[in-house]
Amino acid sequence: MCLNDLCVNDCCVILKLNSNGIMRRRLMDVGFIPGSRVKCILSSPSGNPKAYLVKGSVIALRSSDACDIEVDIV
Repeated sequence: MCLNDLCVNDCCVILKLNSNGIMRRRLMDVGFIPGSRVKCILSSPSGNPKAYLVKGSVIALRSSDACDIEVDIV
């Protein structure tokens, strides 16, 4: 399952990042690291982007970027 599949208030653990290059580095810099816990806390009316709580910070991601993050529901 990918991060974009989460609904508001769902929690998960990151399994794998499928992105490459600068986007992978940026995701890791803000806390999207395998093993990290993430909670979906907000969604725009259209569902894109969604806001996630990771390592104490709220980060908004577009669907295209969130689909590159494999997760497991907790």
